[in-house]
Amino acid sequence: MNAESHFQTVGKILRMALGGIFLIAGVAKLPELSAFARTISDVTHADADVSLILAVAVVTCEILGGLALLLRFMVVQATVLLSVLVCSFLWILVSASFQGKEIQCRCFGILNIALANRYEILLDLVLFNLLAVLALISLPRKKEAGARGQRWIFGALVALLLFLQYSMFGDIILRRRAVQTSDLGPVISFLKALNHPFPTSTEGNRVLFLLHFPDFNCPPCFESFLKTQDIVWEEMGEGAGHRVLAMFKSGGNSSDPERLYQWAERTGLHIPILVAPDSLFTVLHFEKSGVFIVSPSGTTLFSDFFPLEDRRMNSFVRYLESDYGSRR
Repeated sequence: MNAESHFQTVGKILRMALGGIFLIAGVAKLPELSAFARTISDVTHADADVSLILAVAVVTCEILGGLALLLRFMVVQATVLLSVLVCSFLWILVSASFQGKEIQCRCFGILNIALANRYEILLDLVLFNLLAVLALISLPRKKEAGARGQRWIFGALVALLLFLQYSMFGDIILRRRAVQTSDLGPVISFLKALNHPFPTSTEGNRVLFLLHFPDFNCPPCFESFLKTQDIVWEEMGEGAGHRVLAMFKSGGNSSDPERLYQWAERTGLHIPILVAPDSLFTVLHFEKSGVFIVSPSGTTLFSDFFPLEDRRMNSFVRYLESDYGSRR
C-alpha cells in the first residue's frame, strides 16, 4: 500500500467519524432547541429571538456539515465550516474559564452528555485538530516526486498546530487548583490576626473552602460544594469544627455577612463560615471557588475548584479518610 492509499484510508475514517459526531450532535439538539437557545442567551446575553436564531444556525451547520462529510460532498468546505463552528465554541468556553464561570453546555442535546468545561475545551480541540487533518488530506496533491516533500510539510503543519494549541490552552486544561498558588500563608496570617482557631490546629489535616457567592449561580458548582461539606462533616464530626472553615470573598450585597449567615442557615450548612476581604483573594490570585486540604505544617495536600469531578471527589475523600478515619 503506497502513501496515497494511506492518506485515502485515514481520510475516509476521519470523514465517517467526524460526520457522524456532528450529525448526531445536531440532531440530538433538535428536541431541546429552546434549552440550547437559553444556554446561548446566558453566554452571549442576547435576547430570546436572537438566541433562537443562533441556536438554529448552529444546529443547521452541524447537521449539514456532518451530512456533507458522510456523503463526501465538498469535504474541504464542510471541514472549514465546522472548524469555524468549533472555534466559536472554544472562544466561548475559554472566555468563561477566564471569568471563573462554568457553562452548562447542551452540546449533545437529549443524549445528556455532561462534561466539565475544561473537558469540553479538550474535546473541541481534538475535533478541531481532526478537522484540520481531514482538510489537509482532502486537498488536491501532486503525484510526482514532490509527494515526499508534501508529507514533510503536512507533518510540520500538524506539529505546529498542536504546539500553538498547547501554548494557548494547556494551562486551562491541565490546571487543577482553585488558586494559582498553593501557598496559603496570607490566609493563615489573616486568620491568626483574628485569633481564629483554624491556623493553630495541629490535631490533623484541615479543610479550607475559598468561596465566591456568584459562583453558586452554577448549579453543579453549588451541588458539588454541598456534597463536599457534607462529606467533611461526616468524616470529621462536630468536634472538629475548628479544623474546617468556609471563607467567602466579600464584595457586593451577595456576600454581606448578615445575609450570608442567614443564607447558610436556610441552606443547612454545617461548617463555620467567614467573610474575608477582596484584597486577601487578590493576593492568592483567586480564580474560582474551591476546596483545600491543609496539613498541620501548612502544606497544601489537595486543591481543586468546583464542581469536583468524580475522580477528584474520590481523591478528596481518601485524604480525609486516611487522616480522620484513623482518629475515630
